Amino acid sequence: MTEYDYAVGDIVVDKEDENPDKAVVVRKTDMRIKDWEVESGTTVFDTNPECDEDEDTVLVGFKDYLDEQWPEWEDVDDPEDLYYRMVDKGLKWYCFPESRLVPEEGDIE
Repeated sequence: MTEYDYAVGDIVVDKEDENPDKAVVVRKTDMRIKDWEVESGTTVFDTNPECDEDEDTVLVGFKDYLDEQWPEWEDVDDPEDLYYRMVDKGLKWYCFPESRLVPEEGDIE
């Protein structure tokens, strides 16, 4: 659905935000945005109807928040553990349709 192949740990930004904050990909899922509930009964697709409902859901943590709350996040040996360690620490993460994210240095227009 997107031209980028994200890996856990990649720094991305929301291309729809005029002043985006850097975010870290903490988990790639194979769950479609039409199926991932962010609130009871509300899916990622419901909050992003302009996106293809069959897009994958990507979980991110905002970099400044991670740096403040868990400065050692970059030291996690296995990037695939990043999400689970965040959950264990009670840290916030957010769901995005894959197409809304671009690499930090990418074109965000």
